[in-house]
Amino acid sequence: MESSCLAALGEPLGKSPHIALRVKPSGHRWDGRFRNEGYMCSLSKSLPLGALQDRLCRSLELPGGAVSFMYAGRSLDAAKTLTENDITLPGPAARRAGEMIEIVFDLLLEEVQRQQREQESCFAQIRLAQKEAESLEMRIEKGRIRAQEEELQRPAKDKLQKEKDELEALIREKNRIALALTALPTELMRIHYSAAWGVELERRLTDIANRVGITQQECLSKVTVVSAQGYIIELFSGDFVPQADSFPLVLAVGRVTLPVQVMGPTHGSLLNLVQRDAAHNVPRCWNHEDKRILCPLEEGCGEFGLVCAYLKGTLGYAPLILSVERVQNKTVAKSFRDTGDLTLMFHGTQSQQNEKGVLDAGFQVSKCTSGGQGYGTWFAYAASYSDSGFVYMESNGIKHIFLCLVTKEKMVLNNQTMRVVGQNCAYPQWLIKYRTPPA
Repeated sequence: MESSCLAALGEPLGKSPHIALRVKPSGHRWDGRFRNEGYMCSLSKSLPLGALQDRLCRSLELPGGAVSFMYAGRSLDAAKTLTENDITLPGPAARRAGEMIEIVFDLLLEEVQRQQREQESCFAQIRLAQKEAESLEMRIEKGRIRAQEEELQRPAKDKLQKEKDELEALIREKNRIALALTALPTELMRIHYSAAWGVELERRLTDIANRVGITQQECLSKVTVVSAQGYIIELFSGDFVPQADSFPLVLAVGRVTLPVQVMGPTHGSLLNLVQRDAAHNVPRCWNHEDKRILCPLEEGCGEFGLVCAYLKGTLGYAPLILSVERVQNKTVAKSFRDTGDLTLMFHGTQSQQNEKGVLDAGFQVSKCTSGGQGYGTWFAYAASYSDSGFVYMESNGIKHIFLCLVTKEKMVLNNQTMRVVGQNCAYPQWLIKYRTPPA
């Protein structure tokens, strides 16, 4: 990556000669707090890495000594220089050419406490509403002054007051819903085992919606059903029949972080949808009248619900799902080696350009570099792995992830976490866009 793409950490540290460094977060820290592409800094050959550590902590507003450094898979000693840490320095010509040493950093201190998250989750929306109200008040004041200067004070003031009233009404409604959900009786949120558990669940959701004053669809988007083992229940799967040991079911409100599960009942239901249509040699769920490559699914349809349920179950938390689009690229689908022994797996592209390449031409092993040139295309069994730093995320926080069909042909690697396959052994069946809700 060119140095112009990196955020600078200030003036060079120490006396010349300086060594240009790229300091980037480790993969599992690509969570929005730090710049994925990293930061650039110049460090004197004679200074210990502790000087860089202090500069990085101050720039990232972290406590002193809160990060550790790694190079080529090994830990570095902050009390030693680059050379003393057995790092080969680029020569003068390489430095003039802009060559940089890449160092990875990771956090040593965990600053988020469980008790604090629980305490603040109920009031997070209220604090956000207060900030929005303060911002609106500033807009109103600026508008009032501007209206005086232009002799249009009253029309401008009336307009801004209307905006303020509408926003305050919206904020009050959001606060009311958030507080009403957190104040629901404990027993209302717990469902014990019975033969009519499904009817009871629907009755409870209706009861909650009526109590809070929202629609049942809104209630479904705000409530997560969790089993006694701590897994998200795949509500949209008609194949799921909970056993007695899954109960009691708990209806949880807000962001819920849970263990992931893969290849459950929803996995089987989705595989039924993508069985080949013999007449067209493409998945039978395709809409042959729609000629677009990306076909949006209507919220509430069975296919949309199954895809959302599988993402939730393998992500480990309940995301805000914005859209699900079926990928209908006939050229790519016909070259896909569908052997009938398929697995649904996740893939993140990390960039819009890579995503477009997958949509246009499928997965091209010749362009893969992880594991070596042409090694294979990587897929994760659980969405949580891709979500940890491999998905493409827009500047506004919207994440993109593919749910793919993957065969067991040409397997280069296969373990409990991931699978690597060769050319034409995977197809990007759905593109999902979602947000991670605040803690």
